[in-house]
Amino acid sequence: MTDTAAVPVNSAGDLWARFVAQLSTRGRRFEDVAQATDRAAVLRACGLDDALDMATLETEWASRMKAGDSATDSLKTYFATAEQRTLEPWRVEDQRLQAERNAVKAMTLGEVQDAFLEAAKNATLTPDEVMTGTYLLFANTDAAKQYGMMVLQRRGLARVRAHNSFVLEHMEASLSSANASRIAALQFPLFPPTKAFNGPNARLMIEAESEVAGGRKRAATTPAVFRRADVDGGGVMPVVQDPQTGMWGVDMTEVEKAFDGLFAIVRQLGADVQTLQEKDVKEKMQGHIEAMKNQLTTTIRGVRNTTGTGRGNAYRGGRGRGGGGRGRGF
Repeated sequence: MTDTAAVPVNSAGDLWARFVAQLSTRGRRFEDVAQATDRAAVLRACGLDDALDMATLETEWASRMKAGDSATDSLKTYFATAEQRTLEPWRVEDQRLQAERNAVKAMTLGEVQDAFLEAAKNATLTPDEVMTGTYLLFANTDAAKQYGMMVLQRRGLARVRAHNSFVLEHMEASLSSANASRIAALQFPLFPPTKAFNGPNARLMIEAESEVAGGRKRAATTPAVFRRADVDGGGVMPVVQDPQTGMWGVDMTEVEKAFDGLFAIVRQLGADVQTLQEKDVKEKMQGHIEAMKNQLTTTIRGVRNTTGTGRGNAYRGGRGRGGGGRGRGF
């Protein structure tokens, strides 16, 4: 199958978002280079050397410098924005999400495919995410229609089997003929049928097998090639861009919430222990203490799940862009 979609034209906004993102990977902000006399050299240093793109960016650069000439206007804008954030706090989150969307717009399909491949190699994708990513990133319109009907008509293992049958059809002939019987019994979804995913697919088929009983293979637990909620390090933290500075960083909101819950449990547990010591009712309260300990253990696991693989997230700062744009095609 082939893909004939036209390559989208980069808008000024998309190009500017990409420029700011490239500066960020080099530890710079636009303010750091705004007064540069050789703007073309700065753009080339950021990997933006297409003549039309450079002309568009230099025009946008000049426009932004002109808009910032008036210190009074800038100060008014700053306080107006601060007041708006105070009165309408939801706008802060909305601006952050918009910055994320702009950054994604500036990415090529190849870059997103590379991010998906890296996540697969690091075992940070769930089975459902593997199936969804296969059809969104590596397939054409016909394949997307197939997945749409799978979602509408099938559930659970039936959907996995339909997905694996579809992937098997588009695998290399040597792989499909050698693994057809194993794939037919597989209870977890295969990764995309491209050479880049041969390793994860081979690991999946090996790890998912336990015993052959009555001609049917049976998987005991979720294979290690997938992210599991009960495994330490299973969480993924988003990397976000500050809408004000353009700098990238890890969003620690969920970690902070998890630690807030952890500290609250620790304080409550300490108070209960103190009460036991004072009233000497340890035996009567033993069950309560055990329950608190179990809750503490669960919360700690949640913290570890949240923080464990943030460092391996697909939006890893400093990773080379380009990806090669393999396109869609199975």
